[in-house]
Amino acid sequence: MKTCSVLLVCCLLALAAVGCQSYLALNSTVDLRRVYASLPDLRVHSLLLLHLFASKVYVDSNNKIRPLPSFDPTADFGSHYYGNKEELLDPAPRGCRFYSLGSVTYKQCSGSRQCPPYFTDPIGHIRMDNKGRLIVCLDNNNRILKVYLSQHFPLYQHGPAYDKKHTFEISPQLLMDLHEFHFGMDLKGLKALRDRYDQNINNNQLNNVVNQWTRYKASLGLLIRLVVFLFNRRTKRSYGSSEPIYGWRMWCSRLVFENDKDQTPRVIQPITTSKGSEQTWKGLDEGLQVRLQKFKSGFGWFAVLDEICRGPEFLNPDPVRVTNYARLQLFVRNGYSCFRLYIENCDDWKTNFAQAWVGLYRSRWDEHRQYMADQWQYVTKFGRGSRSGEAETYEYCTGTVVVPGLQARFMLKGFNHKGSTKTWPK
Repeated sequence: MKTCSVLLVCCLLALAAVGCQSYLALNSTVDLRRVYASLPDLRVHSLLLLHLFASKVYVDSNNKIRPLPSFDPTADFGSHYYGNKEELLDPAPRGCRFYSLGSVTYKQCSGSRQCPPYFTDPIGHIRMDNKGRLIVCLDNNNRILKVYLSQHFPLYQHGPAYDKKHTFEISPQLLMDLHEFHFGMDLKGLKALRDRYDQNINNNQLNNVVNQWTRYKASLGLLIRLVVFLFNRRTKRSYGSSEPIYGWRMWCSRLVFENDKDQTPRVIQPITTSKGSEQTWKGLDEGLQVRLQKFKSGFGWFAVLDEICRGPEFLNPDPVRVTNYARLQLFVRNGYSCFRLYIENCDDWKTNFAQAWVGLYRSRWDEHRQYMADQWQYVTKFGRGSRSGEAETYEYCTGTVVVPGLQARFMLKGFNHKGSTKTWPK
């Protein structure tokens, strides 16, 4: 019987070992550089998220990570509860919960802090693809027990929502190292930081970083160059010495502009395949235009060259008439589905439309009662928009990202249907 008990204990221990999730711990910027060198598909944008998080926490004398008083890790920067359904991590200890930070599209509470502009609209050719995430384990006192860096993908696109291949544990020491790259550093401090971590960035290259990122945020630009964009491949010369070689590439890129006249690209996305399509994380808006241009980049710099071709400006679908003085339009603003009501020369429209409402439907085949939950509004509660010709406009934006097939319907009262927009095109 004792033998059986010992075997049972051994089996249970073996099962426990199999179930334990262990990820590579990143303890320094050197570890970060090695990871980015070995995993070319690891997003640069994740480094911005890691830097942002490091600026909002501190490491105490017991080597424990603590949030600053101004930082709420349960709500700020797109943070929301993470249930660990795909068992990415070991179960949280009793009394602890996981939270996922970094989503720029997550609908946050009104009192939470939004992600800063340098994170949502990165400088230069850094791709903002909204995939980088930090998962933190908090106890009941909001103390941070563990931090993980990972990448998030839509379930239908990449299997599990979080990618185990690109998941790493972040150590307190790495967060302390990142503290050294704080904002507001003067040029003397930037040079000292450069010298401490790498001697292969000369003063001219450092000045390029400052000019691109501005003096206030130059430390972040320096961090990115040290970790990601520094090509330090050494080659043997005939006389036996070696020198650092800084390479450059020329490629074609998709560039997204605000409109046909805009000369400042909002998104620069290199083309890496000969066919197919690829998403950008610039929210869709009226007027956006994609252009194909030659693009050249190297250590610490990039340049947009000759234009090859350009597509048409994106235009919202036309409004449809729902009464003799009102038209309804389904349009997009920053990627989200919105309603716009055009009122033509009618002062008492609010009286006539006292109980009228507009709902969002997944397809034109849905029954009138099958509108999307919470994606509707009384037209009298629409916000006032800009005037359009002879019509006043009133608008309401839903929390639903626009996708093909969506439709808006106008109901005068109850389900008294008066008109529908065309379905959103593919």
